[in-house]
Amino acid sequence: MKVSPTYEELLKKVEYYEKKYENNDSFSDESLSNNIQEKKLNTYLNAFKDGVYLCSANKEIEYLNSAMIAKIGRNALGEKCYKAIYNLDEPCSYCYYDTLKEKGKTSVELKLNNKNYLVSSVLLENDSKITIYTDISKLKQTEADLRKNLIEFEEIQQIAKIGNWERNYINDKITWSNEMYNISEVDPKSFKPSIQNINQFIHPDYIEKHQNTLKKSLEGKQNYSIEFKLLLPNGKEKWVVQHGTRAYNNEGIAIRSYGNLQDITLQKNIELELIQLKEKAEENELYFRSIFDAQPSLISVTKVSDSTFTFVNKSFAKFTGYTKKELTGSNAQNINLIINANDITTINTELEKRRKVSNTEITITLKNGSLKTVDISMRFFKYMNELHILTTGQDITEQQKVKEEAKKLSVAVEQSASSIVITDVYGNIEYVNPKFTEVTGYTLKEVFGKNPRILSSGKQSNAYYEEMWKKIMAGEIWRGEFSNKIKNGNIIWEQVSITPIKNEKGEIVNFLADKEDITALKESEELLKSFINSVPDIICYKDGKGKWLLANNARLELFGLIDVDYFGKTDAELAHCTNVIYKELFSSCEISDEIAWRNKKTSKGIKIIPSINGEQKEYDFVKIPTFYNNGTRKALAIIGRDITELKKKEKELKLAKNKAVESDRLKTEFLNNMSHEIRTPLNGIIGFSEIITENTNISNEKRRNYGAIIKSSGNQLVKVIDDILEISRLGTKQVKAIQNKVNLNNVLLHLFSIFDIKAKENKVPLYLKKGLLDTESTIYTDESKLIKILSNLLENALKFTEAGSIELGYILNKTTNPPQLEIYVKDTGIGINKTNHKSIFDRFSQEEKEISQKTGGLGLGLSIAKENAEILGGTIQLKSKKGSGTTFTVIIPYKPIQSNTENINRPTTSETLKTSKPIILIAEDEEVNYIFLETLLHDSIKLNCTLIHAKNGIEAVEICKNNPAINLVLMDIKMPQLNGYQATKLIKKFRPNLPIVAQTAYSTQNDINTSKTMGCDDFISKPIRKKTLNAILTTYLKVKN
Repeated sequence: MKVSPTYEELLKKVEYYEKKYENNDSFSDESLSNNIQEKKLNTYLNAFKDGVYLCSANKEIEYLNSAMIAKIGRNALGEKCYKAIYNLDEPCSYCYYDTLKEKGKTSVELKLNNKNYLVSSVLLENDSKITIYTDISKLKQTEADLRKNLIEFEEIQQIAKIGNWERNYINDKITWSNEMYNISEVDPKSFKPSIQNINQFIHPDYIEKHQNTLKKSLEGKQNYSIEFKLLLPNGKEKWVVQHGTRAYNNEGIAIRSYGNLQDITLQKNIELELIQLKEKAEENELYFRSIFDAQPSLISVTKVSDSTFTFVNKSFAKFTGYTKKELTGSNAQNINLIINANDITTINTELEKRRKVSNTEITITLKNGSLKTVDISMRFFKYMNELHILTTGQDITEQQKVKEEAKKLSVAVEQSASSIVITDVYGNIEYVNPKFTEVTGYTLKEVFGKNPRILSSGKQSNAYYEEMWKKIMAGEIWRGEFSNKIKNGNIIWEQVSITPIKNEKGEIVNFLADKEDITALKESEELLKSFINSVPDIICYKDGKGKWLLANNARLELFGLIDVDYFGKTDAELAHCTNVIYKELFSSCEISDEIAWRNKKTSKGIKIIPSINGEQKEYDFVKIPTFYNNGTRKALAIIGRDITELKKKEKELKLAKNKAVESDRLKTEFLNNMSHEIRTPLNGIIGFSEIITENTNISNEKRRNYGAIIKSSGNQLVKVIDDILEISRLGTKQVKAIQNKVNLNNVLLHLFSIFDIKAKENKVPLYLKKGLLDTESTIYTDESKLIKILSNLLENALKFTEAGSIELGYILNKTTNPPQLEIYVKDTGIGINKTNHKSIFDRFSQEEKEISQKTGGLGLGLSIAKENAEILGGTIQLKSKKGSGTTFTVIIPYKPIQSNTENINRPTTSETLKTSKPIILIAEDEEVNYIFLETLLHDSIKLNCTLIHAKNGIEAVEICKNNPAINLVLMDIKMPQLNGYQATKLIKKFRPNLPIVAQTAYSTQNDINTSKTMGCDDFISKPIRKKTLNAILTTYLKVKN
C-alpha cells in the first residue's frame, strides 16, 4: 500500500486548484510548495461536508478527507480508485480518464446510499486528479418535482374540455356546444351567439390578429389555427386556441364554417411556471460551477481570536448584501452586520458547553437594514494553530413568517366571531370552532365525522345544494345563505362562504366554511321587505358597483322582473332578463346613476317608462348616493313615484284653464264682433230711414236706392240674428234632423243660382259639378240644414277668394259601407294654416283677425256648418294649405229613394272614359251655360253619355290630349286664356278627325265661314235649341232620339 503524500504537498495542490477554478485559468506546471504544514490542510478539508480525495497518475488514492471516508465506509488510501469505489464512482474507468485528459475536468452525477452527488474532477499537472463529492439531492428532488408537474400538465391537456362551434353563412346562424358556453362563462338560455357579440369577447389586443387570420384563411381557402386571449363580460381573461375550417358549394363559395375552441389558460400558466423553473435551473447550473460558492447554504469561516471572516461563499455574501472582498478580513461589527444580543448570548453558551451549535435560530440585521432569521450550525476547528469556527446556515425568514401566519390563523379561527367548519372532500366534519358550538349547541365530539346536513331545515331545494357542490368541486368559492335547524330546534339563518382547500398538487383535500349568524338581519330584512312592498312608490338599493341589493315589488313589476333573481346583478345584466322594451331604460338608468355618483349629491329627474301593453308611465325619481370615509362609492338609494295621473291632471287643468281663458277671449271678441255686426246694418237702417222721413223733397230714384239699402241692411241684420239663434239652438243639443225627400242636384243648383251672382260681382267664377242624375240624387235628408251648411261654406269661399275660382260639387263614394255622399266646396283663396285646421271649427274662431275685420262676420259659420253636419250623421273634412286654397268636404250618408245603387252614374273620371257610352267635351267658361247643356243632354234629350267640362281653351286642349276616347267637342268661341278658335287649331293637329262644333252668340254667315275656316266641323248659335242640338248629335254621334 502506497504511503500518502505530505499534507503540505496536498494543501498546495488544493489551494492551487481553488485559485484555478475560481479564476477559470489553466493550471501552471510549478511544483507544489513544501512549506505548508500538514495539519493545516487536514483541518481545513476535514471541516468540509463534501467528500474530497486525491488520485495519482497510476490511479492510486493518495488522500481522502473525513467526509469521503464516511461516504465509502473505510480508509482506502493507496488502493486503486476504480477498485476501491467501483460501484460508486464508475466514471473512474479508463474511458473516463481519456475524457478527463482530453478536457482537463469533468462533472458527473451518481447515487450513493440513497443520495445524489455531483462528482467534480480536475486533472493536475502530473496527471493526478482531485475529486470532490457534492450532495445534490435537493436539486434532484426539484427536478423530479418538475418532471412530475410536466406529467400532470400532459394529463390535464388530455382531459381538457374543447368547445365546438359552427356558423351557417346562408342564414348567418351560429351554433355552440355546451362547452363553448362554459368557456365563455355565459348562460345559454339568455345568450345567443352572433358575430357581433362573439367579437366582443376577443381581447382588444388580439382583435386585429384574429380578423387578419380569418381573412387570410378565407381568401386562401385554408384551414386556420390561432391562439389569442379572451376578455369575458365579467372582466376575466382567458387564453384559447381556435381551430377552424370551411365548407364550400360547387361554385367555391363558403357556405359554413366549423371548428373548436380550447381553453388553454391553465397551459399558459404552466408554461410561465416552466419558464421560471428553467431560469432557476440555469441559475443552479451556474451555481454548481463553483465548488464552494455553488452551495445554497450560507457558509462562513471566522477566527475566534478577532471574529474576522477568513472565508465566505457567494451565498453568504449575497445574503448579507456585501461582496466577498468586503467581508473577508472584516468582522461583523466593523461592517454593521448585527446579530441580536440575546442570540449572541445563546451561541456563546452553547459553544462553551458543547463546543458546537446545532440548528439554532438567530436574527441578523443586514446591510440594507432588513431583519432576517437564519438557522445556523457551528463547529470549532483549528487552522494554522488558530481556533476557527465553521458556520453553515439557512435563511428561514419566509418559513418563520409562514409559521407566524399559521399561528395567527389558528388563533383567529379559534377566536373567530364566525362559525368555522372544516370538512373532508366528502363533506364529513373534521373540525368546528367554539363559535359553532355557541351558535348551534353541538360540540366537535357530537358532529365529528358527520355531514353538515344534520343542520338542514329543509327550506333549501336539492337544486340549491347541487349548485353549491358543483361550484366548490370545481375549485371555486361558493357564497350563499342556509336556513339551519340548531340543536334546540330553533331555525336560524346563516350567511356562508365555502372555500376549497388544495394541497401543493392543486388537489382539493378539504372544504372550509365560514358562517355568520344573520337571523336577526333576515328578520329585519323581512320586516323591511314587507314595509317597502306595501309602499306604492318604487324603491331600489344598489351597491357602489351598481349591483342590485334590494328592490320592492313595485320596482320589479315596473321593470318586468317579478320572477327574476335580481340580487347582485347590474342594470346591464338585468336588461337581458326582461322584455327588450326595457333595454334602453336600463341604459338610461346607468347614465343617471353615474350622474348622481359624480355630482356626489341627491339627483332628481323624470323618466318616461314603457310597459308591455304599450302604456307610457311618467315617474319622478330621486337618487341618493352614499360614500365611504375614503370617498369610494358605497351605495345608491333610488325612490320613484308614479306621477302619470298627476301630470295628466295638471295637463287637464292647464287645458281647462287655457280653454277658459280662450272662451273668455272668444266671448269678448264675439260680443265686440256682434256689436259691430249689429250696429253696422242698424246704422244703415236708422240712418237712411231718418233721411227718408226728414227729407220730403227726395227724388223717387234716391228713395228707391235708400230703400234698397235699408232692405239689404235688414237682411244682413237678420243673418246675424239667425246665426246667433242657430248657435244657441245647437248649444241646447236638442236639435234633430228632419228627414225628407230632397233632390240634391236641385239644392246645389239653387245655391249656385244665388251665389253665382255674387261670384260674378267678385269676378271669381263659380262652377257646379253634379255627381249623379236627378233621379239618383233624390235622397232622404234635412234640406234646410244641408242648405245652411253649404251656404256657410260658400260664403266663406267667396269671402276669402280674390282670384281663381270656386267649385261646388259632390261625388258618391261607394267604397264605404253604406255609401256616402261627399259634397265639397273648393276654392283657390288664401288657405288656412295646418295648425288651425282643428280650431277653425270652434265657435267664434277666426284665423286672421286683420282679414276678418275687413270681411266681417262673427266666426260662427264653420261651427254652425260642422254641428249641423254632425246632426245629419256626417262630418266635415278640411284640406288646405296657406296660400294654396281650401277644400271643405261634407260627408253625409247616402239614403237614396231608389234602393239600387250598383248602376248609379259616377262623376266623370278617367275610369268612365273607358266605357262604351259617347263622351262629349263641353268647352264653356260660363257655368250657367254648361249647366244648361248638361240638363238639355241628360234630362231633355235623355242621351246616355259622359260629359267633361273644360273652363277655358287650354283645359280643352289638355283634356283632348289625355282622353283619346272623346267623341265630340262643343267649343265655345269666346273663352279666357285661349279662345275657341285657337283651341280648335291645336286639337285638330293631333285629333284631325275629332268633330268640333262651334257654339257662339254670333250667327251671321261670316261667323259660320270663320268657324269652318278655323277647323270647326259645324256651327251652332246661342241660344241653343233642343232640335238643333239633336241634329248635331245625330250627325256626329250617329244617335237617334
